[in-house]
Amino acid sequence: MAGVIAENYSDALYMLALEEGQSALYDEQLQWVCDSLRTNQEFYAMLQHPKLKKEEKKKVLEDVYANSISRFLLSFLQLLIDKGRFSYLFDIQKQYRERYYQESNKKVVYIETAKTLQEEEKQRLHEALEKKWQKQVEIVVEINEDLIAGLRMKVDDQVFDYSAKARLRQLKKTIDTAVISEER
Repeated sequence: MAGVIAENYSDALYMLALEEGQSALYDEQLQWVCDSLRTNQEFYAMLQHPKLKKEEKKKVLEDVYANSISRFLLSFLQLLIDKGRFSYLFDIQKQYRERYYQESNKKVVYIETAKTLQEEEKQRLHEALEKKWQKQVEIVVEINEDLIAGLRMKVDDQVFDYSAKARLRQLKKTIDTAVISEER
């Protein structure tokens, strides 16, 4: 359900951005807003708080973002507050960016790693991915210590799991299959 809601809102925003000739600007500004909300979790939580009235939330958005983003994008954020859909903002931004990149011949690659990648590792990975897809690539890296080592990569709807955790799972499956075969 959340995916459908985010997709509908991101599609509407994208279509309006195209009409305005501002799809790149909205992508950049929407990313900036989401980054600022991720950085300031208390602010994001306040915008989600059920006891704060919608009008107050919209006023806070106006005070914080009016001089930093386009008037139209600010109105879009306020619409999300009105419709009780502000919690979908990160999904909306992600889907907007994917559509913008697809239509701009770019790709977003989401990478989870067990440890922080060195700048040189990121650069080599970036170059290899651009060469593979013959497109501009943006890499979004997230740390997930549960992977133990290695990485997991999501591109479009495909997931490539090169983590130690995935290899251990595969090894366990192989051993379980071998044990069952020997028992027969």
